Amino acid sequence: NSDDHTRVFGISSSNQTSSLNTHILRLSDVYLIYAEAVIGNGGQTTDKSALDAFYTVRHRAVPSYDYPTSITLDDVLKERRLEFALEGDYWFDLVRMSYYDVNKAMNHLRNQRRNAYYGLKEVYQTYYETGQWEVNPDDVRYETDTPKPSVTEAVFRLPFPTEDVVYNPHLLEEAQSVDVRATYAY
Repeated sequence: NSDDHTRVFGISSSNQTSSLNTHILRLSDVYLIYAEAVIGNGGQTTDKSALDAFYTVRHRAVPSYDYPTSITLDDVLKERRLEFALEGDYWFDLVRMSYYDVNKAMNHLRNQRRNAYYGLKEVYQTYYETGQWEVNPDDVRYETDTPKPSVTEAVFRLPFPTEDVVYNPHLLEEAQSVDVRATYAY
């Protein structure tokens, strides 16, 4: 709140107070987007600028990480998931993935472990007290009764606004592939 901000920084944050969510673009996001863009549909790259961008983010998080000779799209997506954990951006990564490999995106969602673990409190308590991970499979259980989510291609697409469909009913038709280079050659 504004009082906390004033106490720590000496300035009120009230000018930025809003009920709207403000999306902040982090430099690591820019680097990983760049690496993903360089990879494109190729699956992997050895491009030095993409490797530099990826390495900058990964090396900051894991100083012992060695400079890679190549990176794959899966490497970048995993790094994005780790870098932006709990920030709510991974859905957009899955939507982008669905443009190129919808089955991979759907399988990723279907195979996530979304259910509850039971008995973790004791495991963490033991680790906190002793510094040792002691996991007894009889004490820790993963709940498997919840069915996997039903994911279809449609979950990755937002519907067109009704007003736009009224003004242009062609929006509901299949997309047309047009090679504009042949028509508008310079």
